[in-house]
Amino acid sequence: MNFPLANSVAAAFGGVRESDVAAYIEEAFAKTAERIATGQLPENNVADEA
Repeated sequence: MNFPLANSVAAAFGGVRESDVAAYIEEAFAKTAERIATGQLPENNVADEA
C-alpha cells in the first residue's frame, strides 16, 4: 500500500522512518480487516464524531 501521509506523520514524530509508519498503518489495516472477516467487529461500526 502507498500511504502519502506517512512521510508527514514520520516528520511530525521526529526520528521515525516513513517505512516504519507505513508498516504500522498497513498492519493496523490488516488486523482490522481480519477482525471484520471473523465477525469480531461489525463492518459498519463507525465511531461517533463529536
